[in-house]
Amino acid sequence: MNISLDPGFGAFKATTINGKQYTVTIPAIVGAGTLTKTHLSTGLGRGKKHDEPINVSFDGVNYLVGDNVHRYARPIERLDWERLGNGPELRALFYAALWHTAQDKMDGFTHNILVGLPVQVLANASVAQSTRAKLRGWTVGEHHFSCCGVDTHYTIANVKTMAQPLGSFFNWGMDNAGQWIQSDNPRAKFAVADIGFNTLDLFVIEDGRVNERYSSGDTLGIRRANSFIKNSIKDRYGVTISLHEADALMRSKSPVLHHSAGSTDLTPLVKQALADTFGGIASFMEDTWGNARQFRRVIITGGGAEALRDNLLTLYPHATILPDAQTANAVGLAKFAQRDIWK
Repeated sequence: MNISLDPGFGAFKATTINGKQYTVTIPAIVGAGTLTKTHLSTGLGRGKKHDEPINVSFDGVNYLVGDNVHRYARPIERLDWERLGNGPELRALFYAALWHTAQDKMDGFTHNILVGLPVQVLANASVAQSTRAKLRGWTVGEHHFSCCGVDTHYTIANVKTMAQPLGSFFNWGMDNAGQWIQSDNPRAKFAVADIGFNTLDLFVIEDGRVNERYSSGDTLGIRRANSFIKNSIKDRYGVTISLHEADALMRSKSPVLHHSAGSTDLTPLVKQALADTFGGIASFMEDTWGNARQFRRVIITGGGAEALRDNLLTLYPHATILPDAQTANAVGLAKFAQRDIWK
């Protein structure tokens, strides 16, 4: 199987195409601990159960991954580039994502992995070389782990890396067999803006190659809004929350904080955070692309694109915001992985 991975700081995405397309999205939240079954109950849930974290075990350690980790353990929130190459948090997310995408095809199969990395990582030769070496160092070979209590074994034969925004370009332009299906000439000049949790990647493809003049990256991701919300809540109400809890409030249709003094509607705070974050993103995009009329297409993607949709279309009315923008990179890389790239 060919499996594509988009190891985002906000969510870890994986896609396989085997007859049909399958994508899994796991919140990129990891905490040290074990999910244990107890008889504790409030009796107020009327049988409803919130989504539990995924229990991942390997090398004698246990981690909780994904939804509601904060209910069971302290989340580990790393935002450095080293997290993309190695570390227990990455391995826990990696195993959880692969288990979901290929759990019925593990034993007896050898997998190829295509990983999307931020532009900033690949633009720096030493960082790119180090990250790729670390990834290949621990991923290629045999793996033994337990996920959700299921002991698993599988083998990875090949690991390749590409810039994350290329995934969205391939998703827009290719079918599930990796064939170009758009009427636009693939040799034209295309621009992709990928707004993630911790990254803003601007990537331009011209004549099938990277146009470095218009390609750049920064850490102007949507986590800037989350940091604003998190710090404001701490200052105003004395309540400490994680970045991912702030992200959930930011994306909620009715963001309410319950605290010792009562319940507060955070809608004005969320609007202020998004406006402040968009200001930085818009400045970076305009400095790099200007009005972007030089491009045949402007494709906007990433989880941040969904949160800032109206602002982005005001900035670039001729742009296309991809549907399911958060998973577009993983899906597009999976399409490209269907081509003959593994020899």
